Amino acid sequence: MRALALSLVLFAIPVGARASSVVVVIGDAPDPGALRAAVVEAIAERGLRLVRVPDGRACDEGEGECLAALAAQTGADATLRVEILGGAPPRVRAHLVRPTGAPAEAIVEIPEGGLDEAVARAVTRAFEAAPPATGFVLVRSSPSGARVEVEGIAYGATPLRLTLPAGEHAVTVVHPTAGTQQVRARVTSGEEAQLLVEIGATAEPGATAPAGPRVVHTERSPFNWVIGGALAIGGVVALISPLSTLAREGQCHEEIEDVGCVEMIRVGAQTGILLGTGLALLVAAVVVDVVAPIRVEVSASPAGARIGVEGRF
Repeated sequence: MRALALSLVLFAIPVGARASSVVVVIGDAPDPGALRAAVVEAIAERGLRLVRVPDGRACDEGEGECLAALAAQTGADATLRVEILGGAPPRVRAHLVRPTGAPAEAIVEIPEGGLDEAVARAVTRAFEAAPPATGFVLVRSSPSGARVEVEGIAYGATPLRLTLPAGEHAVTVVHPTAGTQQVRARVTSGEEAQLLVEIGATAEPGATAPAGPRVVHTERSPFNWVIGGALAIGGVVALISPLSTLAREGQCHEEIEDVGCVEMIRVGAQTGILLGTGLALLVAAVVVDVVAPIRVEVSASPAGARIGVEGRF
């Protein structure tokens, strides 16, 4: 029965939650290795996911725009630059920058032999001082390959996924040949919006609706939970018989008085098929809940609006 218990525990784990992520940049320090280890430990204690810095990319002290762009280009929620300031006593400085919005920093004195504690306090204070509410915007353009700017800061070329503070943002999409399009993007904390910008589009002859950007927003459909729940129930039902057989293998199934056992419980092909089917159904249930292939899409443009349900398998 341990296999059944393990399957039920796996299915009960909350899925679909996204852990916050951060890029770490180590600045000046007498021992950069020890400082990085302390920062990584502090991040792990906060339940954050560490994002690797692209090769050849570095940001010097005071380059706030560089740190913000680094977070946006890697898909992280923020960039954390940590360094050791000289003096007596020495201090640790944690500088936190999100893709947009005001940066935050904290400076903590390092007691003798207390680097880990000072780093943990500085990182915690920097995150507490930074704007916490962020969301995501997937920017696509037609034609693709356009430069994306948010409040005047360039982040990369479409298609591009950005992490932005909650609220409205001015997004400028610039294509080298098709032209420039400016739109407003509304970001909701913890959610992802899709922005499809048609650059240089013109109205058809005789059309009355003006051309403009089409904003697309998608979210999970409740049907994902219905399908996932049905698969999980089917998996549990399919596992009852084979797990019972495994637990009772070798025991007597039918016994005749004065003759003894005439039929033993054995694991056969049918048991293996049911066991594989049940496990496959449970795995499929978890995948459906995580991937959420069925989504509700709402799109709006100056020409009209549309709502629909789509499946992505």
